[in-house]
Amino acid sequence: MSYVFGSLPAGVLELRMTAQGSQEQGVGLSADGGWITVNGEKFKEGVLWTATAPDTVEVKTQPQRGSDSLTVRVWNVWKHPKWGSTMAGVANAGLLVELLSADAVKLHASAGPGGPTFDDLVIEASFRPDDG
Repeated sequence: MSYVFGSLPAGVLELRMTAQGSQEQGVGLSADGGWITVNGEKFKEGVLWTATAPDTVEVKTQPQRGSDSLTVRVWNVWKHPKWGSTMAGVANAGLLVELLSADAVKLHASAGPGGPTFDDLVIEASFRPDDG
């Protein structure tokens, strides 16, 4: 139901998101052992909605003080067309993971409603450590 980037140092996780269909799609993010920052906002867990986020988003990663790394989890979320509530990990939700390199993946997400379709949301994610 999610993809985990483990043992990330301080750096940037670049996300490119492409949603299809009329259902509102988003990318859930959470940090364990540190913080993630998007557009100057620092948080532990949040959602980037494809309707309001740019196609490409830079997510800065920062391990907590005294640590060299953190874990970042990525998953798909959607708004249920009937109730408008945010949902994840139910019905036919899931991810197909395509490894592109040691630091990059393409996630093909199926939202829950209807049959499984792994093109509801495509997330290309690549990581680059800070140069410093």
